[in-house]
Amino acid sequence: RQEPDDLTLYYNDGRLHVVRPERRPGAAQSEHLASDARSWPIFAGTPDGSVPGAATVWLPYSDCLERHFTVPAAAAQDLERVVQLELERATPFRTADVFSCYLTSPSPENHAVLSVRHFIAKRDAISAVQSRLQNEGIEARTITCLDKNGRRPLPINFLAGKGGAYDRKRRLIPTLAAVALVLVATATAIAVVRSERALAVLDARTAQARSEWQDRQNSTKPTLAKLDEANAIAALKLKHVPSVFLLNEVTRLLPDDVHLSDFTLSNGTIVISGLGRDTSRLIPLLAGSGMFTDVQLAAAVTTDPATDKERFSIRFALRSNTATPSHPDTEEPL
Repeated sequence: RQEPDDLTLYYNDGRLHVVRPERRPGAAQSEHLASDARSWPIFAGTPDGSVPGAATVWLPYSDCLERHFTVPAAAAQDLERVVQLELERATPFRTADVFSCYLTSPSPENHAVLSVRHFIAKRDAISAVQSRLQNEGIEARTITCLDKNGRRPLPINFLAGKGGAYDRKRRLIPTLAAVALVLVATATAIAVVRSERALAVLDARTAQARSEWQDRQNSTKPTLAKLDEANAIAALKLKHVPSVFLLNEVTRLLPDDVHLSDFTLSNGTIVISGLGRDTSRLIPLLAGSGMFTDVQLAAAVTTDPATDKERFSIRFALRSNTATPSHPDTEEPL
């Protein structure tokens, strides 16, 4: 029987075989190393078929994925991290789902880069091997795979570092979580400080704008007061037409044979009295003016015995929004 520390096993399709010492690498051989490996229970030769200890396990090349890529030689110090990033980027696997390891060598074409042989095995397959060995009382010390020809095991160990980057990543989770919390707190604090600064700047600009507006208001008050006074005077002029202009307009409208004896203006109502002939014609004349409205007799027309003329009294109103009349072709009122 082999000693436990010198035990090499071949695991394929769920079957466990023992590789004889003479079939291990070292002597010249051409056929498959595991071609005549003995079935595990037969080799063990014990009632329960178990051998306690540790062992090296070979997997067939088909259980591994081999890929090649190059990296700058300067990346050698952080090569493991580069390999893991390359795994996530260029393969459909996640780091949590596989075991991986790699071999490096200088590139024959360019010494400034490294050639990387990257080997990937599914975590489920490795876990199945480990579980099978644990059931047999054996701990897997090394799990590797044979080369393409099945003649030599590759110098790799999928168990190196107790699960490789996945276990390290799992151990880094608390640290990463703490760092993330610190970053979130820092970002929040920065955002609050920026908001406070922005509010302070906005308050300052608002106060400045309010002060400038108040200054403008104070500087324009005298001008606005004068403008209001001028508007008020203009409104009074439009609202109150001077009596002299009204008298001038009435004189312009009446015929020359009409003589006024009385002219009264009160609250926008005008009453004229006088003597004339055919005074019925005076009402249409006054109503045709753009200044007067509601022209009517204020009293009955009578005949004056001394002059043989009609004595009349006519009342009319001043139109609203009446502007001061301008008649260049008429004489100015006396």
